[in-house]
Amino acid sequence: MIDYVSTSPLSNWGTPENFNHGSMHYWGVWHGKEPFQNFHTNVPRFMVEYGFQSFPDSTTLLKVIEPHHMSANNAVVNNRQKSYIGNGLITKHSLELFGPSDSFNEYIQNSQKTQAVAYKTAIRAHRLNKGHCMGTLFWQFNDCWQGPSWSVVDYDKKGKIAYDVVKEMYQPVVAFVEFINDSVKISVISDRLDSTDVDLKLFAVSNDSTVEVWEENLITPPNQKHVVLHEPVRFFDLKDGSVKHLRLTMESSTGETFTDEIDMKLKH
Repeated sequence: MIDYVSTSPLSNWGTPENFNHGSMHYWGVWHGKEPFQNFHTNVPRFMVEYGFQSFPDSTTLLKVIEPHHMSANNAVVNNRQKSYIGNGLITKHSLELFGPSDSFNEYIQNSQKTQAVAYKTAIRAHRLNKGHCMGTLFWQFNDCWQGPSWSVVDYDKKGKIAYDVVKEMYQPVVAFVEFINDSVKISVISDRLDSTDVDLKLFAVSNDSTVEVWEENLITPPNQKHVVLHEPVRFFDLKDGSVKHLRLTMESSTGETFTDEIDMKLKH
């Protein structure tokens, strides 16, 4: 047991034993160029710092860049990037998730959507591991520079797409659905110090329909992860292989609303 840590950790994200005590900086995804999925397998006791970059709003950039320089490969635009990693990692993940961009404005939007996916993936992993992981802080909130960075609010105080995603993921009460070894697991995670009444509904989503397959009202205990359901797929009587996603919705008595969705690949 470490009762006191004198400083924020320094570059310890590559050391496995550091995930089991104290606080952690995990920069494997940005500096280590690891896939977003590695957020799931690198969960510390307290996540102090992690992040992924995106571009600020185009109107913010246009205050310091002439319109004819506004393109992804322009030297003036690239000069706004101050990380040694460069813009290549933003482009790589953006292409994988959303495909090529038809314009610089779309490139900016896709970069922000990509950052949002990164932060959602990380926070989801941290909150699903409540009990082991008891805190999650990302780098960074706001900005001092009109250029690509890890912030969710740009220099002109314009929120990026990740701002709203992070705000939702940090609600005191959330619920997640997981598909694990041909079974479905539903968990409610509460940071509230009192019990909370929640309504949960699970939907099977195909190309042409959305069908409710399960629902439950329950009181979730305070300040812990509560596994509500963990059943094999057959429990839900999904009769064909057309189901593409499972969508979980949650409404709480304390005002939170939340939706989680996973890909569903049934084997027959």
